[in-house]
Amino acid sequence: MEELVKRVAEKAGMPKKMTKDLIYALFDELKEIIKEKGQFRIRGFGELRYKPKGGVRKIYNPIKGEVEYRDAPATVRFKKSRNGTWD
Repeated sequence: MEELVKRVAEKAGMPKKMTKDLIYALFDELKEIIKEKGQFRIRGFGELRYKPKGGVRKIYNPIKGEVEYRDAPATVRFKKSRNGTWD
């Protein structure tokens, strides 16, 4: 993350602290949009899609010594744009 902050700060001519806050705010909003709508598309770049994994997972809790059941975690997948510039 520090490399991204450094590069964006240099290109934008902004202080690193302000750039870091901006990038974290951007990622937080992207997460919220993807959770709400299921996807986020940037034309010419790609698409982020929310993909829930179905089912329930069995987890052993060694502290309590019992088995617990939890929903399987979800993932976010990225698919690059076919007409984007990825060179």
